Amino acid sequence: GGTLSIATNALGAQTAALEIASNNIANANTPGYSRQVVSLSSAASVENGTAVDEGVSYQGFTSVRDAVLGMAINAATSDQGSLTAQNTLLAQINSAFSGTTTGIGASLSMLFSDLSALSTTPSDPSARQTVLSDANALADAFHQGATALSSASSAANQQVSSAVAQVNELSQQIAALN
Repeated sequence: GGTLSIATNALGAQTAALEIASNNIANANTPGYSRQVVSLSSAASVENGTAVDEGVSYQGFTSVRDAVLGMAINAATSDQGSLTAQNTLLAQINSAFSGTTTGIGASLSMLFSDLSALSTTPSDPSARQTVLSDANALADAFHQGATALSSASSAANQQVSSAVAQVNELSQQIAALN
């Protein structure tokens, strides 16, 4: 029975290896597919202090992946997510500060222009009222800018909290798999 057992084990191991080879060939042009390598080992046992060869045994397979490229892909994916989040927040902040017709820049330009006009006719009550009105508009623009920054800060904090919750959930899933 020993020879038949060795032959049966060898046949099973080689059949598994053929299935893996077939899978590799079938997926040769599949984007993202990682080639699989068969793990075989010697099946031996010890009887009465003597090693007895029992043929070969199939241990499974492993996917061949380049560890350096895998780390680079993970880092690039992480950077992309981070930069996308930053871009969203910066676009929100930019809209509050970069307007040419609204916002702090436009209010400052208008105030300086009206202060210049007031300097040529300091006794004109209408020019004085215009400067006061523009100063109030500038103060309002600063308040709106502060509100935009506060809103962006809250959104960033919420994204961080969401990411932490997701990491915790994934960690629990990994722990359950292990």
